[in-house]
Amino acid sequence: MMLEEEEAEPPFTEDPRVKLLGEKVCLMLGIKSDSWIRFASEEQNQVILQDLFQNRVRLLLLTPSPTLTASTEVSSHCRCTRLYILKKGNAPILSEKFQDGLLFGLLSPSLLTQLSNSVDKVCLPLLSNKKNHVTWPSVISQDVTRHVDSLSSKVTVMMGQIRSRTVLPVTAVTERIDCCPAVTARHQDCHDGRTVMHAIESMVINWTHLIQKVLKEDSSELILQGGNPGPNAELHFWRTRTENIQNIYDQLQSSAIQKMMRILEIADSSYYPSFKALTEEVSHALLKARDVNLHLQQLQPLLLNVEKADFSSLFPSIPALFHLIFLVWTHCRWYRSPARIVVLLQELGNMLIKQVRIRNRPMIKNRVFVLHCCVTLNPIYALKKIIINP
Repeated sequence: MMLEEEEAEPPFTEDPRVKLLGEKVCLMLGIKSDSWIRFASEEQNQVILQDLFQNRVRLLLLTPSPTLTASTEVSSHCRCTRLYILKKGNAPILSEKFQDGLLFGLLSPSLLTQLSNSVDKVCLPLLSNKKNHVTWPSVISQDVTRHVDSLSSKVTVMMGQIRSRTVLPVTAVTERIDCCPAVTARHQDCHDGRTVMHAIESMVINWTHLIQKVLKEDSSELILQGGNPGPNAELHFWRTRTENIQNIYDQLQSSAIQKMMRILEIADSSYYPSFKALTEEVSHALLKARDVNLHLQQLQPLLLNVEKADFSSLFPSIPALFHLIFLVWTHCRWYRSPARIVVLLQELGNMLIKQVRIRNRPMIKNRVFVLHCCVTLNPIYALKKIIINP
């Protein structure tokens, strides 16, 4: 009788913590409450949530697609937005102060993009704002500013590399250029002037390394590394090189960088002549890359036909292809050198060898099988000869 009067234990989904958590998850992920109820009703998910409440795990990731799932580890293979739940402390999560102990946020499918946005829009504004450094010693303030600028620069460069672009990072010190006229950069007793000069010269050193790395790139690197690229690799190299150098040139012509060059010139900095020469070198490299890319792209349609052509109709296209290469040699003065044309001819040879292999693959497999049989049976025939003719 007493057992009948005893109240039944409420279901897990009626737990106030689970209900509040479900409201937050549905709101941030844009899913229906039915999805959360189904999720929270499964025993394995209840164990995960209990681990979060009881402090056995501190991080929980929820993925909405195709069905709501939970994980305690960050995976780089997910291609949808995820919700993370992070515990702020080590204490268990109680019903009374549920939301005070948890931190919610959305995790982008591209972790590097989210890192870049977090650094540029959160960390950099907060840590570089001098109003937040009022109680800090000047040494700590300068050190934090330098480190956050360095982190922002590295993330910016990495984001550019993902898009096959060279980005010249500009630190937050550029905001002080307008407040510190260029003329004051010459005065050694001006603290802001010295700070701006040091920051600009540091950026110039970094930019020089990035730009020189691009200017030294060569299409023969794949061959020297043991690869067998086709002529399309040569065309792709010069197309992307043109776009990348154009991107660098546009950055160097921006108002911010031009203003920095003016400061270096007025301050009579030792970095100004070398940086000016580097800018001219970029302009020259852009002119060269544009010309080479313009001439090489004329090969694209014919190369496409050769790659798609049947083996029997392949050879009539070769004279036309070599005639185009001859025209490139004749009219493109930047490409008129043995080092350049040899790379293109070697890549063309790689393409023809690949076509022959594709066409003769069954024949080659049969020949290899015959040779393998001969090598295997040769010792047997030799032994038989010894036995018959001792």
